[in-house]
Amino acid sequence: FTDEQVKSDKRFSLMGPMRRKYASVDSLWRSAVHLVLEQNSMDHLFEEISAKVNDLLLEQGSHINVQNVERVFEEKWSQVMQEALQKQRPSLERVIQEVVSHFNAAL
Repeated sequence: FTDEQVKSDKRFSLMGPMRRKYASVDSLWRSAVHLVLEQNSMDHLFEEISAKVNDLLLEQGSHINVQNVERVFEEKWSQVMQEALQKQRPSLERVIQEVVSHFNAAL
């Protein structure tokens, strides 16, 4: 804590049990915000995937009939999912660089 923060905590009685309760509520708030952001991200990703699959199926047009609709859908779905997974997957080099920079900063 910085001195200013300690002064503020003393002034507003954020010491002891009150400080722990504040930290608990703050942690709960941050986790709720994180969950909402993650849900919005997933919703956006699913909308993007759905739109891509629909566009790819519309391109097929008259080539789709009752016999091959499932096969064509599965092909297009797997194609779009492969693209989405590659886009979402973290790169190993970036993870290594972040770990090295954190270790260097800790030293």
